[in-house]
Amino acid sequence: MIDTIIFDIGGVLWHPLPTPVSDKWAARCSLSKTEFDEIVFNSPLYERAALGKISDDVIWEERNKQLKLSDEDLAELRADSWNGMWDTELLAFIGTLKPNYKLGILSDATSGARERVQAWINDDLFDVILFSYEAGMRKPNPEIYVQVLGMLGATAVNTLFIDDRPHNVQAAHDLGMHNFQYTTTPAAIDQIQQLLKR
Repeated sequence: MIDTIIFDIGGVLWHPLPTPVSDKWAARCSLSKTEFDEIVFNSPLYERAALGKISDDVIWEERNKQLKLSDEDLAELRADSWNGMWDTELLAFIGTLKPNYKLGILSDATSGARERVQAWINDDLFDVILFSYEAGMRKPNPEIYVQVLGMLGATAVNTLFIDDRPHNVQAAHDLGMHNFQYTTTPAAIDQIQQLLKR
């Protein structure tokens, strides 16, 4: 019987805006969209930042060596990179689960994420919140799943894990957790409800 539910944030509880950041910023940086995305979203430094080895400030300083933006423009870009929509429907549904289930967050992120999401992702709703930069490891490393389970006092066989990335879902499956890949909010709510009935 499921008594614990763990959610990812990006792509599940938070969704980027339909218009990509590169649509606004590539030309301002005198770059193609492909070049911009490579620098901002595919930087090899992200791996180190997501593991907590370097700060978010450092990775943006390194990116800006190629972007060549003023301090003001860089601050604007950093804010734009977090522009998105919180899934209020799913968060409200999660609130209805709170009285009967332990709720957790397991998310890959760089330093400062906890503060940035505090209005939506906090101890009022979730029993445990764990970010990769705090744990020093990322999904799908099985050890980070084991860590969050331990923090929740949960067992894999009694836990449901929800993420939008197939390899992260597969890692949860391999540990014996109930799981599914997020696609849409109505589908996720229905799947959760069906699994909790078992």
